[in-house]
Amino acid sequence: MPKLTNTLDICINNGKRVFDVIKETNFTPDQIKRLHRVFTLAETAQLVGVSTEAIRKAEIAGKISKAETDEKSKRRMFTLKKINECRDYFGTRPGRKDGDHPTTVAFINFKGGVYKSTASLHFAQYLALAGYKVLFVDTDSQATSTQFFGIIPDNMEQELSTIASFLIGEASSLSGSIINTYWEGLDLIPANLGLYDAEILVPIKVTQGALNKNFYSLLREGLETVKHAYDIVVIDAPPSLGIISMNVIYAADGLVIPIPPLFADFSSTLEFFSMLREVAENLGDREFKFLKLLITKFDGSEESKTFVKVIKQVFGGDLVMSNIFSNTAEIPRASQDLKTVYEVTDVKVKQTYLRAIGILDRVNKELERTVLSTWPSYAKNLVTEGVF
Repeated sequence: MPKLTNTLDICINNGKRVFDVIKETNFTPDQIKRLHRVFTLAETAQLVGVSTEAIRKAEIAGKISKAETDEKSKRRMFTLKKINECRDYFGTRPGRKDGDHPTTVAFINFKGGVYKSTASLHFAQYLALAGYKVLFVDTDSQATSTQFFGIIPDNMEQELSTIASFLIGEASSLSGSIINTYWEGLDLIPANLGLYDAEILVPIKVTQGALNKNFYSLLREGLETVKHAYDIVVIDAPPSLGIISMNVIYAADGLVIPIPPLFADFSSTLEFFSMLREVAENLGDREFKFLKLLITKFDGSEESKTFVKVIKQVFGGDLVMSNIFSNTAEIPRASQDLKTVYEVTDVKVKQTYLRAIGILDRVNKELERTVLSTWPSYAKNLVTEGVF
């Protein structure tokens, strides 16, 4: 029987080789992940909020740079950067106005496998696609979200600065931890196994008097040093109760709690609420602008339909989101290439792909409107439109 350490070394090395193959297959020759998705003139016009003719005239007049033409289709294709250039010219780019404060949205549940990382990643990319300036903060030491940005979390060749350096008092700002990603308008604070150290070191430093006793407010204080540059901060929280989870809860303006419509997940969510209540008591009068339950992994079965009804009856219509994050084959298919559905370019079955985009867009649009309802410049219009 081989030693456990030897067996684990073999597993780790083999696993890294798989990751290398994925990078070689799906990333650019320099092993860096880039967004290859581009958009037609019609898609661009829809995203910008003007007519195709308006874009053509602006190009001819030299107000915006001309888009590149695809060699095969001979159609002009627009990158996200180009789309934002159009938005800036036409004045249609969304974002905070005077008097609006950046909103921090945390996706959190103390149970794994509930689509927490999946939902938070797609929401952040949806916002970036819409033109918002977004900061994604990965606080889960498993670093699933970080890997989807093409970063190997614990590669010794990549020195990552996570939130840990700020939490333990080694940094005075989170600015040094921010990475510009291949998504225009979407920045990242990555995660790695070093976050485990923060869980241990923070209470030790508090006991030694090296950190403020209100250790649960550290992440909030750190975000205050950087979030003025963004419209929305999206946090992927760890699936456990600890120092970092408490910091995430205190830093958030709104919480999104993913819950699959199964008894085991329903039961764990009730336990999560009990733990969240205890945490809330310790955090004092911390008020949230919104708290939403997002039903995920809905497969359309009678059992799922029954539990959707149960969830809505138990928690109420105001708490449970109207749109459901249904299962779709596109998510696991895309994830095999370390991509989200919003990054897919090689569409296999168009109908399946469009269904997945529809599911994601509806969920994320509802979340976007929830965020906008917290901004004074948008709230009045949303009420007038009957959205809230």
